[in-house]
Amino acid sequence: MEEYRVLLADDEEEIRVGISRKIDWPGLGFVLVGEAGNGEEALELAEEGVGECLDYRRYHMLDTLLWVKAYCCYRLDRREEGVRLYRQVYSLLLSTREMRRLQILREQVKELTGVDLGE
Repeated sequence: MEEYRVLLADDEEEIRVGISRKIDWPGLGFVLVGEAGNGEEALELAEEGVGECLDYRRYHMLDTLLWVKAYCCYRLDRREEGVRLYRQVYSLLLSTREMRRLQILREQVKELTGVDLGE
């Protein structure tokens, strides 16, 4: 079974450290690959991850990293970029027919931005 990679982001260091230490990441099938103290750091790490996905042809993780980038952009008031990235994630999920994740994405984007990706 392939492990899911987790990027933990929270501006409260105590909370971030507590979460990283309390959770049995390997036992749940996850590997903690990084921590970010704010949205800018999380965005940088996600951008590095997208580059690695493309460089090493690990496309199966691309949609998730783009989703993280979109969320960070939106939260950092880079809303147009965030919506553009959300649309890319939507296209990737639609092409892979991941309907459950597609619905979650649509709900999140509608709640955050008011944009209906299904239109």
